Amino acid sequence: MARDVQYNIGNGKPIIFWISNSWNMNTGYAKCCREICHRLGKDFEVLHLGQHSLGDAYKPEGWDFSVHPLKDDGLLLLPHQIAQIKPAAILIQDDLFPLVDEKVHEIDFSETKLIMYAATDGEPLADNAHLMLDKCNQIVAMTNWGKEVIEREGYEDVAVIYHGVDTNVWKPMDRNKMKKDLSTFLTNVYHKPIDVNNKFIVFTSGRNSMRKNMPDSIMSFMRFAKDKPDALMIIHSIQYDKGDSALANYVIEFAKQLGMDIEEAKKKVIFYPAQSFQRACPESQMVALSNVADVYFTMAYGEGFGMQMLEAMACGTPVISSEYSTPTELVGTERGFLIKANRMLYVTRCIGHKLCDLDDAVLQLNKAYGLWKKGELRDKFSKNCIDFASKYTWDSVVKQWKELINKVISS
Repeated sequence: MARDVQYNIGNGKPIIFWISNSWNMNTGYAKCCREICHRLGKDFEVLHLGQHSLGDAYKPEGWDFSVHPLKDDGLLLLPHQIAQIKPAAILIQDDLFPLVDEKVHEIDFSETKLIMYAATDGEPLADNAHLMLDKCNQIVAMTNWGKEVIEREGYEDVAVIYHGVDTNVWKPMDRNKMKKDLSTFLTNVYHKPIDVNNKFIVFTSGRNSMRKNMPDSIMSFMRFAKDKPDALMIIHSIQYDKGDSALANYVIEFAKQLGMDIEEAKKKVIFYPAQSFQRACPESQMVALSNVADVYFTMAYGEGFGMQMLEAMACGTPVISSEYSTPTELVGTERGFLIKANRMLYVTRCIGHKLCDLDDAVLQLNKAYGLWKKGELRDKFSKNCIDFASKYTWDSVVKQWKELINKVISS
Protein backbone atom coordinates (compact mmCIF):
# COMPACT_ATOMS: atom_id res chain seq x y z
CA MET A 1 0.00 0.00 0.00
CA ALA A 2 1.11 3.57 -0.62
CA ARG A 3 -0.41 6.93 -0.02
CA ASP A 4 0.03 10.16 -1.95
CA VAL A 5 1.98 12.91 -0.22
CA GLN A 6 2.46 16.61 -0.67
CA TYR A 7 5.85 16.52 0.94
CA ASN A 8 6.56 19.36 3.36
CA ILE A 9 10.28 20.07 3.20
CA GLY A 10 11.52 22.05 6.15
CA ASN A 11 11.27 19.94 9.28
CA GLY A 12 14.89 20.64 10.20
CA LYS A 13 16.32 17.31 9.07
CA PRO A 14 18.98 17.23 6.33
CA ILE A 15 17.44 16.15 3.02
CA ILE A 16 18.97 13.07 1.39
CA PHE A 17 18.26 11.80 -2.13
CA TRP A 18 18.75 8.03 -2.46
CA ILE A 19 18.83 6.92 -6.10
CA SER A 20 18.62 3.22 -6.97
CA ASN A 21 16.19 0.65 -8.34
CA SER A 22 12.66 1.46 -7.29
CA TRP A 23 12.05 0.34 -3.71
CA ASN A 24 9.39 -2.24 -4.60
CA MET A 25 11.31 -4.10 -7.31
CA ASN A 26 12.72 -7.61 -6.98
CA THR A 27 16.41 -6.71 -6.87
CA GLY A 28 19.13 -6.45 -4.26
CA TYR A 29 19.36 -2.72 -4.91
CA ALA A 30 15.65 -2.35 -4.19
CA LYS A 31 15.97 -4.32 -0.97
CA CYS A 32 18.88 -2.11 0.12
CA CYS A 33 16.75 0.91 -0.63
CA ARG A 34 13.86 -0.35 1.48
CA GLU A 35 15.95 -1.35 4.46
CA ILE A 36 18.45 1.53 4.47
CA CYS A 37 16.15 4.41 3.58
CA HIS A 38 13.57 3.34 6.16
CA ARG A 39 16.18 3.48 8.91
CA LEU A 40 17.88 6.63 7.63
CA GLY A 41 14.45 8.26 7.74
CA LYS A 42 14.72 8.52 11.53
CA ASP A 43 17.54 11.07 11.21
CA PHE A 44 17.20 12.48 7.70
CA GLU A 45 14.45 13.55 5.32
CA VAL A 46 14.91 10.72 2.82
CA LEU A 47 13.56 11.13 -0.69
CA HIS A 48 14.01 7.95 -2.70
CA LEU A 49 14.31 8.73 -6.40
CA GLY A 50 13.64 5.24 -7.69
CA GLN A 51 14.74 4.35 -11.17
CA HIS A 52 11.47 3.16 -12.75
CA SER A 53 9.51 5.47 -10.39
CA LEU A 54 7.35 7.95 -12.28
CA GLY A 55 4.24 9.97 -11.46
CA ASP A 56 3.36 11.80 -8.26
CA ALA A 57 5.30 11.62 -5.02
CA TYR A 58 3.98 9.13 -2.48
CA LYS A 59 4.93 7.60 0.84
CA PRO A 60 4.93 3.78 1.02
CA GLU A 61 2.70 2.64 3.84
CA GLY A 62 4.82 1.68 6.84
CA TRP A 63 8.12 2.97 5.44
CA ASP A 64 9.90 6.07 6.68
CA PHE A 65 10.83 7.65 3.34
CA SER A 66 9.00 9.11 0.37
CA VAL A 67 9.26 8.09 -3.28
CA HIS A 68 9.64 10.83 -5.87
CA PRO A 69 9.37 10.61 -9.64
CA LEU A 70 12.50 10.02 -11.68
CA LYS A 71 12.85 9.68 -15.43
CA ASP A 72 14.74 6.52 -16.43
CA ASP A 73 16.42 7.95 -19.52
CA GLY A 74 19.31 10.01 -18.22
CA LEU A 75 17.59 10.76 -14.89
CA LEU A 76 16.17 13.81 -16.66
CA LEU A 77 14.27 15.18 -13.67
CA LEU A 78 17.25 15.11 -11.31
CA PRO A 79 18.68 18.61 -12.07
CA HIS A 80 15.26 20.14 -11.51
CA GLN A 81 14.81 18.27 -8.23
CA ILE A 82 18.26 19.33 -7.02
CA ALA A 83 17.49 22.97 -7.74
CA GLN A 84 14.02 22.80 -6.23
CA ILE A 85 14.62 20.74 -3.08
CA LYS A 86 18.32 21.42 -2.42
CA PRO A 87 19.39 18.12 -0.87
CA ALA A 88 22.29 18.04 1.56
CA ALA A 89 23.56 14.91 -0.18
CA ILE A 90 22.73 12.63 -3.08
CA LEU A 91 23.54 8.96 -2.74
CA ILE A 92 23.51 6.82 -5.89
CA GLN A 93 23.59 3.02 -5.70
CA ASP A 94 24.28 1.62 -9.14
CA ASP A 95 26.77 0.30 -11.64
CA LEU A 96 29.01 3.06 -12.91
CA PHE A 97 28.87 2.67 -16.69
CA PRO A 98 25.06 2.97 -17.05
CA LEU A 99 25.19 6.26 -15.18
CA VAL A 100 27.79 7.60 -17.61
CA ASP A 101 25.89 6.22 -20.59
CA GLU A 102 22.83 8.12 -19.30
CA LYS A 103 25.01 11.27 -18.91
CA VAL A 104 24.46 11.57 -15.17
CA HIS A 105 28.07 12.73 -14.88
CA GLU A 106 27.11 15.87 -16.82
CA ILE A 107 24.70 17.01 -14.07
CA ASP A 108 25.84 19.88 -11.85
CA PHE A 109 26.28 18.51 -8.31
CA SER A 110 28.23 21.52 -7.01
CA GLU A 111 25.42 22.65 -4.67
CA THR A 112 25.17 19.29 -2.92
CA LYS A 113 27.41 16.39 -1.88
CA LEU A 114 27.58 13.31 -4.09
CA ILE A 115 28.11 9.86 -2.57
CA MET A 116 28.54 6.87 -4.88
CA TYR A 117 27.73 3.39 -3.57
CA ALA A 118 29.57 1.64 -6.37
CA ALA A 119 28.77 -1.90 -7.44
CA THR A 120 31.96 -3.68 -8.49
CA ASP A 121 31.57 -7.26 -9.70
CA GLY A 122 34.52 -7.41 -12.11
CA GLU A 123 37.77 -5.69 -12.96
CA PRO A 124 39.11 -3.31 -14.04
CA LEU A 125 36.52 -0.59 -13.66
CA ALA A 126 34.47 0.23 -16.73
CA ASP A 127 36.52 2.27 -19.17
CA ASN A 128 34.29 5.31 -18.58
CA ALA A 129 33.83 4.92 -14.80
CA HIS A 130 36.18 7.80 -13.97
CA LEU A 131 33.69 10.27 -15.46
CA MET A 132 31.29 9.44 -12.63
CA LEU A 133 33.78 8.83 -9.84
CA ASP A 134 35.56 12.13 -10.46
CA LYS A 135 32.33 13.93 -9.51
CA CYS A 136 32.03 12.24 -6.11
CA ASN A 137 32.67 13.69 -2.68
CA GLN A 138 32.76 10.16 -1.28
CA ILE A 139 33.06 6.74 -2.87
CA VAL A 140 31.70 3.75 -0.97
CA ALA A 141 32.48 0.18 -2.03
CA MET A 142 30.22 -2.73 -1.15
CA THR A 143 33.12 -4.98 -0.11
CA ASN A 144 36.85 -4.78 0.56
CA TRP A 145 37.37 -6.61 -2.73
CA GLY A 146 35.48 -3.82 -4.52
CA LYS A 147 37.47 -1.20 -2.63
CA GLU A 148 40.71 -2.69 -3.97
CA VAL A 149 39.41 -2.63 -7.55
CA ILE A 150 38.50 1.07 -7.22
CA GLU A 151 41.75 2.00 -5.49
CA ARG A 152 43.80 0.37 -8.25
CA GLU A 153 42.37 3.05 -10.52
CA GLY A 154 43.92 5.76 -8.34
CA TYR A 155 41.02 6.67 -6.03
CA GLU A 156 41.74 7.17 -2.33
CA ASP A 157 39.72 7.22 0.89
CA VAL A 158 37.24 4.67 -0.42
CA ALA A 159 34.89 3.56 2.36
CA VAL A 160 33.38 0.07 2.65
CA ILE A 161 29.82 -0.63 3.81
CA TYR A 162 28.33 -4.11 3.39
CA HIS A 163 24.73 -4.87 2.57
CA GLY A 164 22.76 -6.19 5.53
CA VAL A 165 20.40 -8.93 6.59
CA ASP A 166 17.38 -8.94 8.90
CA THR A 167 18.28 -11.70 11.37
CA ASN A 168 14.78 -11.54 12.83
CA VAL A 169 13.55 -12.88 9.48
CA TRP A 170 16.54 -14.74 8.07
CA LYS A 171 17.32 -17.31 10.76
CA PRO A 172 17.43 -21.07 11.30
CA MET A 173 13.97 -22.64 11.48
CA ASP A 174 12.43 -26.10 11.75
CA ARG A 175 13.87 -27.71 8.62
CA ASN A 176 11.86 -30.93 8.92
CA LYS A 177 8.59 -29.02 9.04
CA MET A 178 9.66 -26.78 6.16
CA LYS A 179 10.61 -29.78 4.03
CA LYS A 180 7.23 -31.34 4.69
CA ASP A 181 5.44 -28.09 3.84
CA LEU A 182 7.55 -27.58 0.70
CA SER A 183 6.83 -31.11 -0.50
CA THR A 184 3.10 -30.52 -0.11
CA PHE A 185 3.29 -27.14 -1.85
CA LEU A 186 5.29 -28.39 -4.85
CA THR A 187 3.09 -31.47 -5.20
CA ASN A 188 0.01 -29.25 -5.36
CA VAL A 189 1.61 -26.78 -7.80
CA TYR A 190 2.88 -29.37 -10.27
CA HIS A 191 0.11 -31.95 -9.76
CA LYS A 192 2.58 -34.78 -9.25
CA PRO A 193 4.34 -36.17 -6.17
CA ILE A 194 7.46 -34.18 -5.22
CA ASP A 195 9.19 -35.17 -1.99
CA VAL A 196 12.17 -33.12 -0.78
CA ASN A 197 12.60 -35.12 2.43
CA ASN A 198 15.84 -37.09 2.85
CA LYS A 199 17.34 -35.30 -0.13
CA PHE A 200 20.60 -33.40 -0.51
CA ILE A 201 19.14 -30.07 -1.57
CA VAL A 202 21.16 -27.63 -3.67
CA PHE A 203 19.44 -24.26 -3.83
CA THR A 204 20.20 -21.44 -6.24
CA SER A 205 18.37 -18.22 -6.99
CA GLY A 206 18.72 -15.04 -8.99
CA ARG A 207 17.69 -13.41 -12.21
CA ASN A 208 18.28 -15.43 -15.34
CA SER A 209 20.93 -13.01 -16.58
CA MET A 210 24.31 -13.74 -18.15
CA ARG A 211 26.32 -12.80 -15.05
CA LYS A 212 24.38 -15.19 -12.81
CA ASN A 213 25.46 -18.03 -15.12
CA MET A 214 22.53 -20.32 -14.38
CA PRO A 215 23.32 -22.77 -17.24
CA ASP A 216 26.73 -23.68 -15.77
CA SER A 217 25.15 -24.13 -12.33
CA ILE A 218 22.60 -26.53 -13.83
CA MET A 219 25.21 -28.46 -15.84
CA SER A 220 27.55 -28.81 -12.85
CA PHE A 221 24.73 -30.03 -10.64
CA MET A 222 23.51 -32.54 -13.23
CA ARG A 223 27.01 -33.93 -13.67
CA PHE A 224 27.31 -34.25 -9.90
CA ALA A 225 23.83 -35.71 -9.41
CA LYS A 226 23.77 -38.12 -12.36
CA ASP A 227 24.40 -41.16 -10.14
CA LYS A 228 22.86 -39.80 -6.92
CA PRO A 229 19.14 -40.50 -6.50
CA ASP A 230 19.07 -38.42 -3.30
CA ALA A 231 20.36 -35.19 -4.92
CA LEU A 232 17.89 -32.41 -5.78
CA MET A 233 18.32 -28.89 -7.13
CA ILE A 234 15.78 -26.14 -6.43
CA ILE A 235 15.99 -23.04 -8.63
CA HIS A 236 14.24 -19.76 -7.88
CA SER A 237 14.72 -17.53 -10.90
CA ILE A 238 13.03 -14.55 -12.48
CA GLN A 239 12.72 -13.78 -16.16
CA TYR A 240 15.24 -11.19 -17.26
CA ASP A 241 17.45 -11.74 -20.29
CA LYS A 242 15.76 -14.96 -21.36
CA GLY A 243 12.35 -16.50 -20.94
CA ASP A 244 11.83 -18.67 -17.88
CA SER A 245 11.41 -21.74 -20.09
CA ALA A 246 15.02 -21.42 -21.26
CA LEU A 247 16.36 -22.85 -17.99
CA ALA A 248 14.07 -25.87 -18.25
CA ASN A 249 15.33 -26.37 -21.80
CA TYR A 250 18.90 -26.47 -20.49
CA VAL A 251 17.92 -29.39 -18.24
CA ILE A 252 16.69 -31.31 -21.29
CA GLU A 253 19.73 -30.44 -23.42
CA PHE A 254 22.24 -31.30 -20.68
CA ALA A 255 20.44 -34.59 -19.97
CA LYS A 256 20.98 -35.55 -23.62
CA GLN A 257 24.66 -34.61 -23.42
CA LEU A 258 25.17 -36.60 -20.23
CA GLY A 259 23.25 -39.65 -21.41
CA MET A 260 20.61 -39.23 -18.69
CA ASP A 261 16.98 -40.17 -18.98
CA ILE A 262 15.23 -36.86 -19.64
CA GLU A 263 12.26 -37.53 -17.36
CA GLU A 264 14.56 -38.59 -14.52
CA ALA A 265 16.69 -35.48 -15.07
CA LYS A 266 13.60 -33.28 -14.83
CA LYS A 267 12.83 -34.79 -11.41
CA LYS A 268 16.24 -33.71 -10.15
CA VAL A 269 15.80 -30.00 -11.00
CA ILE A 270 12.78 -28.26 -9.49
CA PHE A 271 11.77 -24.75 -10.54
CA TYR A 272 10.14 -22.93 -7.65
CA PRO A 273 7.35 -20.58 -8.83
CA ALA A 274 8.76 -17.05 -8.91
CA GLN A 275 7.25 -13.60 -9.04
CA SER A 276 8.22 -10.98 -11.54
CA PHE A 277 11.27 -8.77 -11.79
CA GLN A 278 8.95 -5.83 -11.14
CA ARG A 279 7.57 -7.11 -7.83
CA ALA A 280 9.49 -8.07 -4.72
CA CYS A 281 9.23 -11.72 -3.72
CA PRO A 282 7.81 -12.33 -0.23
CA GLU A 283 10.83 -13.00 1.97
CA SER A 284 9.05 -15.85 3.75
CA GLN A 285 9.38 -17.96 0.60
CA MET A 286 13.10 -17.33 0.27
CA VAL A 287 13.71 -17.89 3.99
CA ALA A 288 11.99 -21.27 3.74
CA LEU A 289 14.07 -22.28 0.71
CA SER A 290 17.32 -21.15 2.36
CA ASN A 291 16.46 -23.21 5.44
CA VAL A 292 15.49 -26.29 3.48
CA ALA A 293 18.70 -26.15 1.44
CA ASP A 294 21.80 -28.08 2.44
CA VAL A 295 23.93 -25.69 0.38
CA TYR A 296 23.34 -22.44 -1.45
CA PHE A 297 25.05 -22.78 -4.85
CA THR A 298 25.97 -20.12 -7.38
CA MET A 299 28.44 -19.96 -10.25
CA ALA A 300 27.96 -16.26 -10.98
CA TYR A 301 30.80 -14.65 -12.94
CA GLY A 302 31.20 -12.03 -10.22
CA GLU A 303 29.18 -10.47 -7.41
CA GLY A 304 29.05 -6.83 -6.36
CA PHE A 305 28.00 -8.09 -2.96
CA GLY A 306 25.97 -11.30 -3.03
CA MET A 307 23.13 -10.58 -0.62
CA GLN A 308 21.57 -14.01 -1.13
CA MET A 309 24.76 -15.65 0.10
CA LEU A 310 24.61 -13.61 3.30
CA GLU A 311 20.92 -14.40 3.75
CA ALA A 312 21.51 -18.13 3.28
CA MET A 313 24.33 -18.03 5.82
CA ALA A 314 22.03 -16.26 8.30
CA CYS A 315 19.86 -19.40 8.09
CA GLY A 316 22.89 -21.57 8.82
CA THR A 317 23.25 -22.76 5.23
CA PRO A 318 26.79 -23.01 3.80
CA VAL A 319 27.58 -21.59 0.37
CA ILE A 320 29.36 -22.96 -2.69
CA SER A 321 30.50 -20.15 -4.95
CA SER A 322 33.33 -18.76 -7.05
CA GLU A 323 36.78 -18.01 -5.67
CA TYR A 324 36.51 -14.73 -7.59
CA SER A 325 35.19 -11.38 -6.31
CA THR A 326 32.98 -11.08 -3.23
CA PRO A 327 32.55 -14.80 -2.35
CA THR A 328 36.23 -14.94 -1.39
CA GLU A 329 35.36 -12.41 1.29
CA LEU A 330 31.89 -13.51 2.37
CA VAL A 331 32.32 -17.29 2.15
CA GLY A 332 36.04 -18.01 2.37
CA THR A 333 36.81 -21.52 3.61
CA GLU A 334 34.98 -21.31 6.95
CA ARG A 335 31.43 -20.87 5.63
CA GLY A 336 31.41 -23.10 2.58
CA PHE A 337 33.41 -24.04 -0.49
CA LEU A 338 35.03 -21.95 -3.23
CA ILE A 339 35.12 -23.07 -6.86
CA LYS A 340 38.26 -22.43 -8.90
CA ALA A 341 37.76 -19.59 -11.37
CA ASN A 342 40.34 -19.83 -14.13
CA ARG A 343 38.91 -18.30 -17.31
CA MET A 344 38.49 -14.57 -17.90
CA LEU A 345 35.53 -13.19 -19.80
CA TYR A 346 35.49 -9.51 -20.82
CA VAL A 347 32.04 -8.03 -21.26
CA THR A 348 30.39 -4.60 -21.35
CA ARG A 349 32.78 -1.63 -21.19
CA CYS A 350 35.81 -3.98 -20.95
CA ILE A 351 34.93 -5.27 -17.48
CA GLY A 352 36.48 -8.68 -16.83
CA HIS A 353 34.81 -11.54 -14.94
CA LYS A 354 36.26 -14.95 -14.07
CA LEU A 355 34.34 -18.08 -14.99
CA CYS A 356 34.06 -21.02 -12.63
CA ASP A 357 35.65 -24.33 -13.60
CA LEU A 358 32.89 -26.92 -14.09
CA ASP A 359 35.05 -29.86 -12.99
CA ASP A 360 35.90 -28.10 -9.76
CA ALA A 361 32.27 -27.15 -9.19
CA VAL A 362 31.39 -30.86 -9.33
CA LEU A 363 34.26 -31.56 -6.92
CA GLN A 364 33.02 -28.98 -4.40
CA LEU A 365 29.46 -30.33 -4.62
CA ASN A 366 30.84 -33.79 -3.91
CA LYS A 367 32.74 -32.50 -0.87
CA ALA A 368 29.56 -30.99 0.54
CA TYR A 369 27.58 -34.14 -0.31
CA GLY A 370 30.15 -36.34 1.45
CA LEU A 371 29.84 -34.31 4.65
CA TRP A 372 26.03 -34.39 4.35
CA LYS A 373 26.01 -38.17 4.02
CA LYS A 374 27.97 -38.38 7.26
CA GLY A 375 25.67 -35.86 8.96
CA GLU A 376 28.54 -33.39 9.39
CA LEU A 377 27.80 -30.63 6.88
CA ARG A 378 25.87 -28.28 9.14
CA ASP A 379 28.00 -29.16 12.15
CA LYS A 380 31.04 -27.94 10.23
CA PHE A 381 29.66 -24.70 8.82
CA SER A 382 26.36 -23.50 10.32
CA LYS A 383 27.67 -21.73 13.42
CA ASN A 384 30.34 -19.93 11.40
CA CYS A 385 27.72 -18.87 8.86
CA ILE A 386 25.28 -17.55 11.47
CA ASP A 387 27.98 -15.77 13.48
CA PHE A 388 29.27 -14.02 10.36
CA ALA A 389 25.84 -12.94 9.10
CA SER A 390 24.83 -11.63 12.53
CA LYS A 391 27.57 -8.98 12.31
CA TYR A 392 25.79 -7.33 9.39
CA THR A 393 22.25 -6.59 10.49
CA TRP A 394 20.56 -3.70 8.71
CA ASP A 395 20.67 -1.69 11.93
CA SER A 396 24.45 -2.02 12.18
CA VAL A 397 24.87 -1.25 8.47
CA VAL A 398 22.71 1.88 8.67
CA LYS A 399 24.68 3.09 11.69
CA GLN A 400 27.70 3.21 9.38
CA TRP A 401 25.68 5.07 6.75
CA LYS A 402 24.52 7.70 9.24
CA GLU A 403 28.07 8.34 10.39
CA LEU A 404 29.38 8.58 6.83
CA ILE A 405 26.58 10.86 5.57
CA ASN A 406 26.97 13.23 8.53
CA LYS A 407 30.71 13.38 7.93
CA VAL A 408 30.29 14.12 4.23
CA ILE A 409 27.62 16.83 4.57
CA SER A 410 29.56 18.59 7.36
CA SER A 411 32.84 18.68 5.43
